Amino acid sequence: MKTLREIRQINNAVQFVTDKMNFSSVFGRKTMLDQKFMTKKEAILLELNKLNAILEILKKEESISNIAKFEAKLHQINDIKNTINRLSKAQTLDDVELFEIKKFALICIELNEVIDTFNLDFVKWNDLTAVADILDPEKKRIPHFYIYSDYDDDLFKIRDEIDKSDDETVRENLLLKSEKIEQEVRQMLSSKLADYHLFISQNISTISELDFIFAKAKLAIELDFSEPQYSNETIEYIEIFHPMVKEALQSEGRDFQNLSLELYTAPCLVTGVNMGGKSVMLKTIVLIQYLFQFGFYVPAQKAKLRIFKEIYFNSGDTQSDVGGLSSFASEMLIVNDIISAAKRGRRIMVVLDELARTTNPDEGGAILSAVLEILDNYNVVSVITTHYGQIKWDGHRLRVKGLRKPAENEEINVKNIGNFMDYSLVPEDKSHSYMQALDIAKVLGVDGELLSKANKYLNNPNTD
Repeated sequence: MKTLREIRQINNAVQFVTDKMNFSSVFGRKTMLDQKFMTKKEAILLELNKLNAILEILKKEESISNIAKFEAKLHQINDIKNTINRLSKAQTLDDVELFEIKKFALICIELNEVIDTFNLDFVKWNDLTAVADILDPEKKRIPHFYIYSDYDDDLFKIRDEIDKSDDETVRENLLLKSEKIEQEVRQMLSSKLADYHLFISQNISTISELDFIFAKAKLAIELDFSEPQYSNETIEYIEIFHPMVKEALQSEGRDFQNLSLELYTAPCLVTGVNMGGKSVMLKTIVLIQYLFQFGFYVPAQKAKLRIFKEIYFNSGDTQSDVGGLSSFASEMLIVNDIISAAKRGRRIMVVLDELARTTNPDEGGAILSAVLEILDNYNVVSVITTHYGQIKWDGHRLRVKGLRKPAENEEINVKNIGNFMDYSLVPEDKSHSYMQALDIAKVLGVDGELLSKANKYLNNPNTD
C-alpha cells in the first residue's frame, strides 16, 4: 500500500497541502509521511472520527491553554526511538540515553493531566512515574541525569574517599573503582527500564498520532476544508476548489470559482475550450480523493465520496525517459494498465486529461470512444476531458460554459480574460458546437491575418 510520502512525490497538490501542516513534535511529520493509503471504509471513518474529536477540542475556548501546554511540551521531546530500540534488546544505555529517557518520562508526567482534559477515547496513555523514579531517586524531577551515589552504597563510600584523599595515586585507583560501579549501575538501570520499553513506545506512538491529527485539524480550519462523507453510489462534489490555484489567484486579488458535479459508476466526458479550467478540475478531484483516503478533510463545501483500491491519473505529461517512449506510447501503456485493471474487476478511479491528444484527431477520437465504451461496460468511475468533437459515446457528458460575452461597458483583454471565463459545468448538448478557441486567441492579441485565415478554413473546410 502506498504511503503519503510516495504520493507527495507524484502529486504536487498533495505536497502543497501537506507542506502547510505545522507539527509540534519530531514525530509528527514522519507519522504523516508514513500514513498509508486506506482502502477500507472502517479505517477511513475511524481516522475522520479522530479528526472530528480534535476539531471539537480546538473549538472550545477553555481548551486553548491546555493545547498550548501540550504543544509546548511536544516541542521539548527529542527523538528517542533508537534508545528505546536498544532498551528492547536489553542493551546497556549510556548517560546521554538515560538522560533522554528521564526527560521523556518527566514530560509525560506533565502531559498526564493535559491529555486527560482532551477526553479522547482512542488515546492509549501510560503513566511513566515509575520510569522517572528509577532515574530520579531523589525525586527532584529535574531534567538532568547523573549516576547518583544513592544507587550503590559502595559508590557512596568511594566518592566520599575520593573527596577526602589528597594522594593522586589513591584517587586514580578509587576513580577506576567508581567507574566500574557506575557502569554496573547503568546496566542495572537499563535492565529495570527494559521492563517499561513498551509503555514508553506506546506513549511515543500516542504523541506522534496526536501531533499528526492536531496538524490535520488546524490545516482543515486554515484552508476551510470540510468533512468528506462516505457514499456507496453517486459521488457528489459541491463547491470544490484547488487550494494551490486558489491561493495563487487570491495573491493577485482574484477569486477562485468553485465547481460542483456528480460522478456515477460510469465514465464522465468533459469538453470545453482551452483555459476552461478542465485540468484544474481533474487535479482537484484527484486531490480530494487522495486526502479522503489518507484521512483528511477535503477542499469542498460538501463531498460524498467512494473508496477505491487505486487512482489512475494522467495529466497528459507522459513523456517517458525509459526506452525512448513517446508521450503517446507512454499514454497507451497507462491506458492498457487501466483496461487490464477494469477487466480484473479492480475498484479503480480513472482521471485522464485530454486522452490521446498527441495523435491525429481521427485516431485519437476513435481511441477515446473505445476507452469510454470499455470503462462504461465495466462500471468504472472515471472523468476524462477532451477537445475532440466527434466522440461516439452517449454517456454522461458535461461541458465547461467557457467565455462569456462582455457587457457594453466591459472590455475584455489579456489581463482580465479570466474574469470573463465561466468554469461551471453544464450538460453537453451534442447538437451544438461550442468553439471559442479563436475568440480567446483574439483576446490574447494573436495576429489578425492568422485569425482571419483560420476563420475562413473553419467556415469553408474544403477551401484550397
